[in-house]
Amino acid sequence: MKIIRIVLVLLLVAVAAGFIAYKFINKSAPDLSDSTPEKVFTWTELIDQSSDTASLYQFKDKLIAVSGNVKKIAKDLNKITLELGDSNNVSSIICQVDDRHVADFANVKENSTVAIKGLLRSAEVDDSGLGLGNTVQLNYCVKSK
Repeated sequence: MKIIRIVLVLLLVAVAAGFIAYKFINKSAPDLSDSTPEKVFTWTELIDQSSDTASLYQFKDKLIAVSGNVKKIAKDLNKITLELGDSNNVSSIICQVDDRHVADFANVKENSTVAIKGLLRSAEVDDSGLGLGNTVQLNYCVKSK
């Protein structure tokens, strides 16, 4: 009888832990379309600031807005990645478009100007001297109003 009670308690704990893990793993990201960015940059300003990672990382995991030229568009199934930049410059801003807002970017073309906002995830600085350029990564990007 005591063993059955222990097994039932362990089973209940395992089910509760599984439910919590499922909810944590499958939680949806916030929709940023109506959120106000903490800072607004042009492409040039953000790339210039990316050389100073300490000042840029004050915005890590925060919502920022960027406007700039669309250098490249990568489409894969229902996902879009925009690369903002200048064809004369190897530095770029990579924007992973929020899956819920892919349709908003249907008319965006390469070499057009776009204003977006997204969460700043990372910045890679080329301090090697090889001329690889700086890269800034934004996730959950939506069109900025």
